[in-house]
Amino acid sequence: MKKINNKIFAEAVVAVGREAGVDDRIASGLKDVAATLFNNLELKNFLNEPRVAFSAKEEALTKVFADKVDKRVYHIIFLLIKEKSLSHLDDLLLEINRIKNEQDGIIEVKAVSSSPISDQTQQRIIRILGGKMNKEIKVMNIIDQNIIGGLMIKIGDTVIDGSIKGKINRLKNRIIKIT
Repeated sequence: MKKINNKIFAEAVVAVGREAGVDDRIASGLKDVAATLFNNLELKNFLNEPRVAFSAKEEALTKVFADKVDKRVYHIIFLLIKEKSLSHLDDLLLEINRIKNEQDGIIEVKAVSSSPISDQTQQRIIRILGGKMNKEIKVMNIIDQNIIGGLMIKIGDTVIDGSIKGKINRLKNRIIKIT
């Protein structure tokens, strides 16, 4: 089974979108398709089923998406289906977003908290990290009640853990080392 390389495919999608001045429209359209497939498992399974003829999948796509998304999005989805890679659409979207942000000089920061962070906290994160990294900062708040309280900041592979759960785990490890 042939699979596409998400990084290379995403770079091509972003390049096509940027050249035509519609990169945001393409990304938005792909997100809409992903949301539709997430909410309609029957359609998703049909499009991913290897025993279904491509022409039947093309007909289904036309009925569902033809008038709702940019023609480029439509063709990208066809290509993903032909390459048996439609199941990787979510990963592809993440890679497209990462590439676009990188090209635009934007760093996406994930602020993980037990409840929504205030606008003031978000602006403080932007101000502090933007000054240190000399880049535009985009904050995405992720709610995870398992961290109990505090805030965990994720920048790529770097994690700054100021959560209560993180503090408890660090203290627990120190106690274990002592005993």
